[in-house]
Amino acid sequence: MSAPNTNLTAACRYIQSWLDFYFPQLHTPGLSVAIAHAGKPIFAGAWGVANTLTQEKLTPQHIFRAASHSKTFTATLAFLLKEQGLLRLDDPLGQHLPWLRPNKSLANLTLRQALSHSTGIARDGDQPNFWGYDHPFPTTTEWKEYYRQAKPVITPGTQFKYSNFGYGLVRFVLEAASQEKYEDLLQRLILKPLNLKHTGPDQPHPKTKVAAGHSYPSPNGCVPLDPFLSAEGLMSVTGIHSTPTELAKAFSAFILPGGLLTEDSRREFLHPQWPINDTPTNKRWYCHGVAKDPLGNNYLYGHGGGYPGFISKTLVCPSTHLAISVGFNTLDAQVNILRGIYDLLKFFYHRKPAKRLLPYEGRFYNLWGTTDILATNDKLIVTSPHSISPLDSYTAELTPRQKHAFTITKADGYSSFGQTVEFKMQQGQAVEMLWAGRHNPRLSVYQKQLKTLTYTP
Repeated sequence: MSAPNTNLTAACRYIQSWLDFYFPQLHTPGLSVAIAHAGKPIFAGAWGVANTLTQEKLTPQHIFRAASHSKTFTATLAFLLKEQGLLRLDDPLGQHLPWLRPNKSLANLTLRQALSHSTGIARDGDQPNFWGYDHPFPTTTEWKEYYRQAKPVITPGTQFKYSNFGYGLVRFVLEAASQEKYEDLLQRLILKPLNLKHTGPDQPHPKTKVAAGHSYPSPNGCVPLDPFLSAEGLMSVTGIHSTPTELAKAFSAFILPGGLLTEDSRREFLHPQWPINDTPTNKRWYCHGVAKDPLGNNYLYGHGGGYPGFISKTLVCPSTHLAISVGFNTLDAQVNILRGIYDLLKFFYHRKPAKRLLPYEGRFYNLWGTTDILATNDKLIVTSPHSISPLDSYTAELTPRQKHAFTITKADGYSSFGQTVEFKMQQGQAVEMLWAGRHNPRLSVYQKQLKTLTYTP
């Protein structure tokens, strides 16, 4: 399915305007956002700084540590090797890894269990403090030593239990089955075919534009962290670096029809294996290196990631062919902003606004807050750009009554329900909104008003 280009253009224009307004409220060093449609980039924006010490401006070209997005790349490699007949998902790990066979409790685990986080293995081994920079990430040699003696902590194949160390076994199977190093396999089967020039298996090149990570805020603020920290043996689990633009492109190729996988492989790749949480209102699933998240009437597929100093997430909607990727260069990140972006894209994607309503769209200000007006098929809706999800803060509808005048409908009792909203027009565009008589000008007029209100002791 493809959306009219004008709808997506309008969506991206609004998202840019909203994030220009909203970003300062996040109090975070930097945010990078990318959107793709049918695998092609249609939006890339960045706000804030790449490094709080240097104050270098963040751009869409800055590289982030993509963290557990790496798992989706690794799972895609497994499915590509399966298509070549080099492995099967239900192969016992010991079939490919002779060094693991003495430890039968791990050797009898299957590749599918590793890919779906159902091995029962401890999440981060027995010394997990590499996540806090207390010591380096474990090397490949250290990993193998751990696997030779480790035991599952719960019964394998019984439930979803997220495990970086369990997932790490996949890399060894891929290398054994293909007789290639993981990084060479990644380059040959994914990075080169997709022309991903800013994505790689571990540390970014020192000469590239790299965002510094930042700690969670402390009394001393956010502390910049080294973005070149090596993931060592965890490369295939959390090491990959990339940009949101390239992540949106890559995940489109992993998840949408006509991408890297055959249709049969793609369907199996996205087939749910285990519920992540099982509640009547929110059932999320983990598939093979990708999560399946409900959102309204659709399911979105993707993955998130956390690396020292970075938080990111990418989601793809197969029904609209839209992919969204967000990256924060701090651990104090509100990745739920991605849902706000998706809701806006869906709104614009499906809307067919009456042309007569478009001149009333805009952002209007008063001392008590800011209001956005958006046109739908036959009415205007009122939202707040102060919200992490503007459409969730959708507070009222305005139904046309007469020229430049609307009735406030579908609002709560505090919101002047049933009263009139009028728009003052100049050159065919609304320049002021009178909400039940209260003035709400556009920004340029409001800024002049603020100067008259400024208190000088």
